[in-house]
Formats: sequence, C-alpha cells, structure tokens
Amino acid sequence: MATSRAPRHETLERGDIFFLYRPAVGEENPTSLVDMQRFFIVLKPQGETRFRLLIVGRKRLPKAAEHERFWGFVDHVTDSADALERRLRESEYQTQTRG
Repeated sequence: MATSRAPRHETLERGDIFFLYRPAVGEENPTSLVDMQRFFIVLKPQGETRFRLLIVGRKRLPKAAEHERFWGFVDHVTDSADALERRLRESEYQTQTRG
C-alpha cells in the first residue's frame, strides 16, 4: 500500500508583502484591470530594513490551481522606505512626438 507524504516546503524568508498598482493615465478611481497601468509587489524581510520592489509582467497574480506562470523581476532594492516611496511617486515628464 502506498503511503502519502505531505509535500516538503522550505521557508527561505519570512516578512511582509505589499501589493501595489499604478492607475492608468487619467484614471482617478480604477475599478478593473483595464484601469491599471502597472502591478507591483514589495517584499520586506522580517527583522531587516531592506525592501525589494518587484514588477509583475501581468496585472494580476497567476492562478495556482491552473499552474499559470508569469514573468516578473526585481526592479529595485533599498534600505529606505522613503526612497522606495519616491521611486513609486507620480512624476510628469515631456515626450517627443515622432515624425
């Protein structure tokens, strides 16, 4: 008779996780994924002052039951919450028209 084993998981890090988004241009109160421009995750390890800003390639998290995989990357690492906030703040800039 086969015995069932619980899957083994190793905890690499404990801490806080924050989910943030940037609304689309001109959108004051986003209500759906269409109203969002960018999706971020911030990781803060327990007992440390380091923050890692991750940018998620899609505007939602993958569905674990369907084994979806998305791309994402660590965009910025800092020891200052203020520096992270400045990086995420709204900014205005000029663009040059082509042609």
